[in-house]
Amino acid sequence: MFNIILFEISYRLRRPATYAYFAILFLMCFLFASIDALTIGGATGNVMKNAPFPVNQSVMIMMIFGTMIVSAVMGVPVFRDFEYNFHEIMFTTPVKKFQYLMGRFIGSYIICIFIFSSLILGLMIGAAVVEYMPSTVTVKKGPFMMMTYVQPFINYILPNCLVLGVLFFSLGSLFRSQLAIYVQGVVVFVMYLIIINLRTDVENDPTFALLDPFGFSASFYQTRYWTTSEKNTQLVQLTDLLLYNRLLWLGISLVIGAVSYRLFRFSKSGLN
Repeated sequence: MFNIILFEISYRLRRPATYAYFAILFLMCFLFASIDALTIGGATGNVMKNAPFPVNQSVMIMMIFGTMIVSAVMGVPVFRDFEYNFHEIMFTTPVKKFQYLMGRFIGSYIICIFIFSSLILGLMIGAAVVEYMPSTVTVKKGPFMMMTYVQPFINYILPNCLVLGVLFFSLGSLFRSQLAIYVQGVVVFVMYLIIINLRTDVENDPTFALLDPFGFSASFYQTRYWTTSEKNTQLVQLTDLLLYNRLLWLGISLVIGAVSYRLFRFSKSGLN
């Protein structure tokens, strides 16, 4: 299995698309953190650009928009083997089904984490060089706090890449359709935006906060009454509804993974 993980990582690191995804996400977050006119994370009024609240919101929102990137990375490993007929070799080796699927999944998941770490790097570097950026307005910047960037990585990047990764990897492995692989990310993204827009009071709905797969609503629920001072100094903690939300969706992803593992077989057809 370890060799399969290394192969998947090596393959992805040789693909220009991996660095293109990284560069796009990095540049967007870099600009959000360094230019006053651009913001998606609530850095308005007296809230500092590099404060915990806007950094948390920026990572969370960019993870939602990155759904299609997760689909493109996690949906193709098994399909690729069938597309190039490599499965005919793979399935005649002593490699077991568990080793094969876990190797492909873990390798792709590591690459997904690498790509989305660009969000953290973009926000950190953007905040570090903000005073050197051309602007007619002085960007409000507070002191550097490492946990401001570590917490969103733990709260959103690690679990969301896993939850979405299991879903897209499972669908891609079972249906082995290029159309399905690239459409599934768009479908999930659009459906999520529709559901969010249909909710009239997302910030005060604990049920929806628990059921939101991205953790977006749970974060809003936790911070809905925060003052400007709290937004500048207080971290979004992995507690209460946000913790329950993360645990719930990790559990759901394990169920999806177990079902897809049961249905997957070493043959041209993806389903039993």
